[in-house]
Amino acid sequence: MQQAIEQLEQDNPVARQRLVPGRLDQPKVVFMFPDRIEQHLALTAVLYRTESVFRLQLDKCAQILKPALGLDICELVLGNARDEQTVPQLLSEPWVNQPLLFAIEYALAMQWMSSGVLPNAMLGAGPGEYVAACLAGVFELPDALRLVAARGRLGPVATDQDRLAFAAQVQTCKPQAPTIECWSNPTGKQLTSEQALDPTYWVRQMQEPVLRAAGLERLLEQQDTLFIEVGPGDVLATQAAKHHLGTQSRLILPTLSQQGRKAGELSRQWLDCLGKIWCAGFELDWRVNWTSPRRARIALPAYPFEKTRHWIDR
Repeated sequence: MQQAIEQLEQDNPVARQRLVPGRLDQPKVVFMFPDRIEQHLALTAVLYRTESVFRLQLDKCAQILKPALGLDICELVLGNARDEQTVPQLLSEPWVNQPLLFAIEYALAMQWMSSGVLPNAMLGAGPGEYVAACLAGVFELPDALRLVAARGRLGPVATDQDRLAFAAQVQTCKPQAPTIECWSNPTGKQLTSEQALDPTYWVRQMQEPVLRAAGLERLLEQQDTLFIEVGPGDVLATQAAKHHLGTQSRLILPTLSQQGRKAGELSRQWLDCLGKIWCAGFELDWRVNWTSPRRARIALPAYPFEKTRHWIDR
C-alpha cells in the first residue's frame, strides 16, 4: 500500500498511470526502443546479475561486437572497465553507445519474450529501429550488430563514399521482409517489405529526421494496447503517457526507469514490471520467471484458539 501511495505522489505521468484495473483479455503489445541511453546503467547491471536470459543475450551480443569495438560492452555495463575514468567518455562516443544500446535493447526484448510477452508491433528510433528489424527477421543478429557498429562509426558527417560503402554492407546482409509490424523512422509509417529490402532505405534511416512522434500517434490510436519501453530510461513511455491518446492504452510501462527509485529498490524493478503486466490482464508464463530457486511448502504456526470467557459468573 505504501508503494502505491508513493507512486501516486510522484509528479510523473507514467508512474501515475501504472495502477490499472485487472482485465481478462490479452491486449495487443507494442515494443518501443529508444535511440539513446538516457541514464546511468545501474538498473541494467542489476538485471544482468539477476536475470539469466538477459545476461545470456547480452553476453552473446558482447562476443559478436568485441572484434569490431575492441572492448567488452559487458564490462561497461558492470563498471568493471580497467580505467573507470574513461567509461563516461566511452559511453558518450557513438561508435560505443549505439551498439551498446542495441545490445541492451535486444537482450531486454528477449527477456520480455521469454516471459511470454510477444510484440504485435514495434517502434524504434536510431539503433532501436535495427533492434525492431532484427526481431522481425529483417536482419540476423550478427549482421544487425555489425551494421549498428558501422553506423556508429560513420556518424552524421558521412560522405557519399561512406554511404555507398554502408549500403553495400547492408546488401551483403541479405535483408528479409519483416514478419512483425515495424514502424519507420524516416516516414513515420509502417515499414514496408520494399523498404526493408532496399539498402538505400537504411542509409536514409541513418541521416533523415526521425518522425517517431508520427508513428507513435498512429499506434496510440489503437485502443486497449500495452506499450512497453524496451531500453534504459522512460523517454518514450513519458511521451506516450503525455499524449492525449495515451489514456486509451491499457498500460504504458518503462522497463528500466530509475526515476523515483531508491538505490535499494533497483533489484525489484523487473518484478515490478511483471506485476504491472499481470495486473493489466496479461497472462505471463510464470514457469519461465521462477526457474532458479526451488520452492517448498512451509509449515505455518497453527491458529491459536485462545478462549476468552464472556459469561457472567454467579
